[in-house]
Amino acid sequence: MKLKAWMVVPAALVLAACDSGSSGGGGGGGGSACGDGLLNIDMAVTGELVPQYSWGGGAARDLNVTRVENLEFIASNPTACAGTATPDERCKIAYTITGATANNVNSPTSHGNAGSPPTTLAVTQENPLEMGVQYQMTVNRINESGGGLSACGCLRFTAGTAAEGDGNCG
Repeated sequence: MKLKAWMVVPAALVLAACDSGSSGGGGGGGGSACGDGLLNIDMAVTGELVPQYSWGGGAARDLNVTRVENLEFIASNPTACAGTATPDERCKIAYTITGATANNVNSPTSHGNAGSPPTTLAVTQENPLEMGVQYQMTVNRINESGGGLSACGCLRFTAGTAAEGDGNCG
């Protein structure tokens, strides 16, 4: 089955972990607002255009990197990306890697790398990232004994910068 990147990560999943109202710089580390009963995952991103993403607390189920402007488009046009054969360009993600049903996406990982073990799927739409563009990185971890989301993290960064502070999404 041939997968399209915009089909791999539903917009609701990308948006659920983070508040889209904040902005930030690039570089360092941090985590963010997960929601009631969920643990926050500390996260960091390096400042290159093909950055390395890392987070604490062990493997995650998925990592998503999306342009902030695309998230804003998706939030204000929720049907524009759902089930469309030729979705709007703003529906695309920059990079995603998912372990599907298990926490097997390991930290750190470099932008564009294929998934490992074979049960993970990696899709890249932008490689390298665009200089000066703001992106949002999210990581989700599931409770493998009972399913459901147990922890998440969210971090905003500007590609190509190595600023001291990141813009946590919360």
